[in-house]
Amino acid sequence: MDISKIERSYSQNGRNEYPPRILLKILIYAYMRMIYSSREIERACRENICFMYLLGDQAAPDHNTIARFRTGPLKAVKQELLEQLVRMLVE
Repeated sequence: MDISKIERSYSQNGRNEYPPRILLKILIYAYMRMIYSSREIERACRENICFMYLLGDQAAPDHNTIARFRTGPLKAVKQELLEQLVRMLVE
């Protein structure tokens, strides 16, 4: 998926943010498992082996990080990403 718009919204200065590609993977998988609460997603990242696999070597994000990603960078491009995902699934 092309997430360049999300990546461009992150500042190159200041502290390092959580990788947007990993946050997107976590959210898509959580929604597929019908987990919508940012606190529940945080818990799943700490306890569920499938979420841990998606995290790779990253620590589990806290619920605030998940919520900020959802209401910030993701909100502006969610329709475009959904269309990309549907196209990928059709192919």
